[in-house]
Amino acid sequence: MKFARPKIWRELTDHSSNCYICMVDPSKRRAGKNVSAIIYLGIPLFIVPVPHCPELPVPTSPERDQPSSEESIKSEEEEDVENSDYNFRGSAEYGSIYKTMMMNSRWLDKEDVRIQLKAVESPSRFREQITHLQAQLNVTLIYRWMDRDFSKADPCGDTNSFSALCIVIVFRLEHKLITGTTNTQYVDACKELIDYRVARCFAEEPENRAELIIQPKGNSQSRPARESFAITCTGKSDNNEYFSDMEWKDPSGNTLVSSENNQDIEVRKTSESILSLVFVNPRTKDSGRYTCIASYDNSERLETYVQITFFHDITWNDCSEKQSLIVNKPGKLLCIVSANPSPQVSWVKLEGTKDIELDKTHITVESDGIFMSKVQESDGGKYRIQAMVTETGRFKHRDINLEVLIPPNITEFQEKTQAIEDNGLVLKCVASSANPDPLYSWFDKNDHQIQTEGRFLVDKTLGTLTIQKAKKEDAGLYSCIAQNEAGQDKKQLQLTVLSKPKILQFEKKNTVEGKSTSLECRVSGVPHPEVSLRKEGSHEKLESGGRMIVESFQEKEITSLKMTISQVMREDDGLYFCHAENMAGKVEKAGHLTVECKISSVFEDIVSFVVLTRHSTIFPCISFCLFK
Repeated sequence: MKFARPKIWRELTDHSSNCYICMVDPSKRRAGKNVSAIIYLGIPLFIVPVPHCPELPVPTSPERDQPSSEESIKSEEEEDVENSDYNFRGSAEYGSIYKTMMMNSRWLDKEDVRIQLKAVESPSRFREQITHLQAQLNVTLIYRWMDRDFSKADPCGDTNSFSALCIVIVFRLEHKLITGTTNTQYVDACKELIDYRVARCFAEEPENRAELIIQPKGNSQSRPARESFAITCTGKSDNNEYFSDMEWKDPSGNTLVSSENNQDIEVRKTSESILSLVFVNPRTKDSGRYTCIASYDNSERLETYVQITFFHDITWNDCSEKQSLIVNKPGKLLCIVSANPSPQVSWVKLEGTKDIELDKTHITVESDGIFMSKVQESDGGKYRIQAMVTETGRFKHRDINLEVLIPPNITEFQEKTQAIEDNGLVLKCVASSANPDPLYSWFDKNDHQIQTEGRFLVDKTLGTLTIQKAKKEDAGLYSCIAQNEAGQDKKQLQLTVLSKPKILQFEKKNTVEGKSTSLECRVSGVPHPEVSLRKEGSHEKLESGGRMIVESFQEKEITSLKMTISQVMREDDGLYFCHAENMAGKVEKAGHLTVECKISSVFEDIVSFVVLTRHSTIFPCISFCLFK
């Protein structure tokens, strides 16, 4: 017998991944003496033959004495039970397995091992059971424990004997054929031993094994599109230098290479036995089956694959992390979530570490965000939108800070104000309860925006307008506008520039006794000043009465005060003061009224005679006045 275990074929289930004829190219098999050993694919379709080894020697017929007639009556089962070596007549290879188990069993009591083997009904039955279990190993045991982290011992070394023992024990446990002992200790021990690597030892030749391994592990990978991802194909064998011609093929069967025309996918070769496939910017259309192919020792073709699905991950569209709405107006907190498959979306409001449900009285969840029928100041804060796709297991959330904007309301403002000519002035405009803080603008009487230049200084943050050395032409209607993202407010201010009184006219005047005369004082100023006259030596204002009439009148910005005296007398002679005063200041100026004596009639006749006759006559100087 060439093999200790023949090749076992199973029913074909899948031509792409479970068909030896489809997956192996016989044309690459070399002939000759020095060809390398055949590397069988590890697929469930068949269990490859296992050659004889020290643990599985070529069976020899046992040398036994012929039993007597009485002894022959004993059943084979009874003989097997009494045989301490448990050598199975006609089945030396299984006796050898048992002996190896007994020598290497550090995790099972030797007596328990012997008891379990004795529990097998007969040597022939033992052969059938162990062969059947080995054939079913990939189906029954791998699927049961392949996701466990098992023994790190070499599955192709001495532990093969333990594997054979576990096969028997597990089979007997499953069929409830083991009695007199607990099952737990055997099951736990076997679980530590039987894993995918042990199964591959039963399916492959222990020497010169070569295989391709794709990392990350798993024949099926799901990854979000537009997110870089890499898979690596690694050849493993006793001598990795035998690997060559390693390549990746896309789902269409085309060999992938790095090129300038396709910068979204890169092929990176680390060594002859390591080849990586990098998806720089994968898209959903890049999904499919990617195959890694390599040659081993220039004779065997190795192949493995991975099915990659690039899905449309959860993405946020029109979903700013900082948004604002205006108080007392309808508004929407925008955030559009997209994914394929469609995600499940939920909203909560965060207050500290707590999730608060939304106020459904005025908040409605819609496909593109949450709608607020009338935004309240209390609606401000942090909101969290959560999206989950159950099919891909993807979950994301995004926090959005909502700021409730409040338009400005100008509260500190004077509708009328005054400035004194040539003095400085500061106009104030302050808005309260605004969010965010507003910016201020000032406009003059011509509705032109006032900039910081010359005698004007505008503070857009504080809302002040400073006028240095005010002029009369600065007077007029000014406007202040406070504005932020929520709106604006406007107020108007009437500015009056006051000017100090200035006496424009109050001159000296001469008159003759007995005649009528007048003194006039003309004064400018804003507002119109109050003007009065007084005579030197008196603080009383001169008013109309007797021979004197005092009257006042205004012309535009000029105020005039006129004093008229009829039949002037000598006592009317003297200094007069014009006094002008308004809110801006006061001023006073002196004027002199000179009253001359009236000449007598005799003196007048003499003068007239001399003039008419043209005679030179000497008269004494007469200096006197005649008073009536």
